[in-house]
Amino acid sequence: MVAFQRRLLELGARSLGLNDQAWKVATEKDLMVERFAREGIPQMDTLTLSGASRWPCVEAFERLGRDVGA
Repeated sequence: MVAFQRRLLELGARSLGLNDQAWKVATEKDLMVERFAREGIPQMDTLTLSGASRWPCVEAFERLGRDVGA
């Protein structure tokens, strides 16, 4: 995907967030949460789980009051 995005940019394609770094931040939730917090952008309480087994997911679900979106 990175090579494809770089090629589009080289060809002059116009798009918001076309560079590969912007795409990575937009698609990797932990990076997006970190960036939003740094820039002061309000957001709901967020937990990111990567490769977690069942119980860490259940604990996170409970910690967020069972009111979650995935």
